[in-house]
Amino acid sequence: MLPLRSDRARRRPPVITPALIALTLLSQILYLAIGEAYEGALILDTARPTPWGWVGYAFLHGGMMHILGNMLFLWVFGPDVEDRLGRFGFLLFYLVSGAVAGWAFAAFDQGGRLIGASGAVAGVTGAFLVLFPRVHIKILFLFIIIGIFSIKAWWFIAFKVVYDLMGFSVARGSNVAFSAHLGGYAFGAAVAMGLLGLRIVPREPYDLLSLMKHHSRRKQFHAAAGIDARRRGRVAPVDRAREREPDRPARKKPEASEPDPKLTAARTAVASAASAGAFDRAADAYTELLRAFGATPGAATMSKDAQLGVANALFNRGDHATAAKAYERFLDAYPHDAQAPRVRLMLGLVLARYLNDPVAARAQLLRARESVRDAEDRGLAEALIEELG
Repeated sequence: MLPLRSDRARRRPPVITPALIALTLLSQILYLAIGEAYEGALILDTARPTPWGWVGYAFLHGGMMHILGNMLFLWVFGPDVEDRLGRFGFLLFYLVSGAVAGWAFAAFDQGGRLIGASGAVAGVTGAFLVLFPRVHIKILFLFIIIGIFSIKAWWFIAFKVVYDLMGFSVARGSNVAFSAHLGGYAFGAAVAMGLLGLRIVPREPYDLLSLMKHHSRRKQFHAAAGIDARRRGRVAPVDRAREREPDRPARKKPEASEPDPKLTAARTAVASAASAGAFDRAADAYTELLRAFGATPGAATMSKDAQLGVANALFNRGDHATAAKAYERFLDAYPHDAQAPRVRLMLGLVLARYLNDPVAARAQLLRARESVRDAEDRGLAEALIEELG
């Protein structure tokens, strides 16, 4: 299987990735022209390593297929990682990935000599796995069936990792540096997770860390809904005695005006807490924002991640009326977002079970049933609709 390209749209064209490819090709030409003297200057000899050898070895290759394979992988996976890390950050990441992969090789293949960019490229693919697990890539399949297919990136990268693990286990001593590949994967994935967790790199809805949090949130959601897995999605009855708060004010067309400093401060308090991951504090600030400016069009609509995080925090603390308002504003502002179907399902649950509004709940649940992709979510929607009678 050969990767051809990803389907992710980038914010800007890559610069460092093609520059690294060009530099590697130029280095290979010099290697072919000069020979052993050039190789001796850049190769990583684990018995007698030089400071520059930890980086330089990645710019030497053992043959045409070796360099073309590595550069193809770098061309497919590098631009998207560069887009997320920034140009300087990606350059530093690539070079350090190569050094760490070299260290892994030295740890398991003592006395060996290493050339090739595969360890650094493995670092890039490990980061790609964390940053874009659901991105699709085009692959050229050359076994039994020959053709071009589109698959999720994580399937392809996981296959490569398993292949290298098997090679490391049974083919030690071959001319393939499996330990360097595995060290690169581990380093790239760990760095990407760390950058996302520390919010040095902005989060996206479908990076691996977000998907893990979505999974945890969904478990909480199902627990809140009373799903019993042994009853295949049936929902336990809940007391509907709570009355819904008065109807929300009708939305008005926004009018051009000078920004209210109090409104700006209130929104900043929500955004700052949400960006720091302090969603309980963000929920407090959002409740105050709604109290003071709920009638102002758009005032209580935050960024996608902040709005959804605040809504979930409000739901988890039992403030269902305010959570419903937050979910509604998310759907008003981001009706086509990938999370919208599940948010609609959540809103339907809140309206049905906690705010005693079966008419509005049914409308939301019917739409959610048609748009959710997860079978459990669809089963929950159907169970709630049946519960409404």
